[in-house]
Amino acid sequence: MSIEEQKNFILGSINRVIVKWNMDSNEFVVPKLWENMTGYAVPKKINFFRQLRKIICPDDIEKFDRTLKENIYDGVNYFECEYKIKTKSGKIKWILQKSRIFVDNKKCRLMINCILDVTNKKIYESEIRYLAYYDSVTDVPNKLSMTIKLNNFLSSADKYGKKNLALFYICIYNFEKIKDIYREDFEEALLKKVSDIFKDNLDNEVLCKVEESKFAIIDYSCGSVEKAKLKAEYLLSLFNKIIEINGERVFMALNIGISVCTDDVSNSHRIMKNADIALINAKKLGKNQYELYDGEMNAEIVERVKIENDLARAIANKEFILYYQPQVDISRMKICGLEALIRWNHNGSIRLPSYFIDIAEQNGMINEIGKFVLYEAFMQIKKCDDLGYKQLYMSVNISEKQLRQNSFLDFVNYALKSTGIRSNRICFEITERILIDISEKILNVLFKIKDMGIKIFIDDFGTKYSSLNYLKDLPIDGIKIDKSFVYNIQSDGKSRVILKNIVNLAKDLNIEVIAEGVETDGQLRFLESIECSRVQGYVFSRPINSEKLIENLENSYAIWDNINELYNKEN
Repeated sequence: MSIEEQKNFILGSINRVIVKWNMDSNEFVVPKLWENMTGYAVPKKINFFRQLRKIICPDDIEKFDRTLKENIYDGVNYFECEYKIKTKSGKIKWILQKSRIFVDNKKCRLMINCILDVTNKKIYESEIRYLAYYDSVTDVPNKLSMTIKLNNFLSSADKYGKKNLALFYICIYNFEKIKDIYREDFEEALLKKVSDIFKDNLDNEVLCKVEESKFAIIDYSCGSVEKAKLKAEYLLSLFNKIIEINGERVFMALNIGISVCTDDVSNSHRIMKNADIALINAKKLGKNQYELYDGEMNAEIVERVKIENDLARAIANKEFILYYQPQVDISRMKICGLEALIRWNHNGSIRLPSYFIDIAEQNGMINEIGKFVLYEAFMQIKKCDDLGYKQLYMSVNISEKQLRQNSFLDFVNYALKSTGIRSNRICFEITERILIDISEKILNVLFKIKDMGIKIFIDDFGTKYSSLNYLKDLPIDGIKIDKSFVYNIQSDGKSRVILKNIVNLAKDLNIEVIAEGVETDGQLRFLESIECSRVQGYVFSRPINSEKLIENLENSYAIWDNINELYNKEN
């Protein structure tokens, strides 16, 4: 390799410690930056790797040795190794070492080692991983974590072992009423109390929190239906009484749905679905009741088939409509964008996506529905253009099935040309789940979308853990912080710290941030304090139909000037 190539490699490693090793003379050049990073100085004539090995944490030494030896002996000219070190002050740091071997015209070998402190990156990933797999209020595994635990057990246990498994879905009776009665911060204290009671009275069972007021308990060794019923009765007995929470005396009761694993249960979805159906039936019985799932509870399946049939008719009869929710730049108190949200006018009732989207995705109808959403949303932003609101952009949610469809990009081009809207006025929102084990096909589609000038945002950021690498490796323009992060920021210190770190990380990576689910002035003020300037939520507007949107935009100067004036006075 030439001197110029060596120079380019080093320049690409700015802010890293550069250690040179002449592999023929066994001489090392170690800069002062290494002492700054670790607290240790390395004399010129001392073998750097031997000294480095002394401060690598014991559980990483074998990996370091193997990586170094294998790549040198195999003649590999570039390799990387990640490991932990203990500095002179006792601090643990994560290190990423990138090594490259250069050979000059005289066959002299020079290894240049670029050593980077990646501790902060690891902390970010750890915090996001925690929120992905744990509930931040109760500090117990969440639904995603529970699903993984169940799948692992069901895939590894033998037939006898599976029959020992029982899943208990547990909800707090009258939770919504309790929330309405007590002060804002009482909800978290209540959930923590319930969680603590379970923790104090369980042995080897696994406690999880799967929804706002719903817990789950996995019992891997329940053994029989009778034992499952006894367990449910025991759990109910822990409550059904007055419990003191933060100085308030509250009557607490539960409902429990039980799903016992049988021969025909092969995945977590089925056993969770059965437990959920049983819980719904238990709630119908009143407070402090439990119900065991049986096959006669399959009315839900009948309802699903009915929805599928109605969806097919809805597509033919054009029963879908779009609502729009403003995205607001709070630094200027101006509407900067809109998110298109689908609704179904089903037999005179407006149905939310939660009623039908999952079914549409599973049976393939999402592609036709998606075409409607795209075209209608593009038409709406064109209407806004014609009325003079040329500063707005339109966000549209795109599913994985749409991205996999061969004709997707062709239809996007068709919709852009037909409506006359510029591509830089459009933003596609994709869920983080799509980026986990992303396929080459979808990756290519994302890059083509980017080339078209359409922005790409990650929706529900942080709810599914993959890797922060996609923020730098994929064509991502921005992230939407999920409402679950925003919900607890006024009372949960951990949520505030993690939310601030996410915003700072996005700034460092030069990507945009929108916080969604903002409902209170307190949440709004905190987001402003950490310079998250773009928000979306009920604090400004619920989703509204096209007619109401145009009406609001026509009155926007008066409306938003008043909000801006009030906000400035309060600040």
